[in-house]
Amino acid sequence: MKDYFAAVLFDAEAARYQFPLRPVQGSWTASNSAREFGWFMCGKINGKNRMGGYTGYKTFFAYFSPTLPDKVIDGTTADTDELGIVDGWCKGLYHS
Repeated sequence: MKDYFAAVLFDAEAARYQFPLRPVQGSWTASNSAREFGWFMCGKINGKNRMGGYTGYKTFFAYFSPTLPDKVIDGTTADTDELGIVDGWCKGLYHS
């Protein structure tokens, strides 16, 4: 997780993570209508901005392939998620 999000964080070494829940096995339908299987995980990430202050914990969602379980294949944060999609995915993932 840390390696994946390091590419988009301003100060990756200062990032704080919360991993309260374990990965969940499941599937999703990709944009090309193919069914993808793997592991999904949600958590929280708090990074620093350019002024050196923490921005507050944001929900993240990550997908792990069953063939590459130690590498995040895709992920996103709720940082710019105006529609609350990431939070919705995470609620559905752990509370369905």
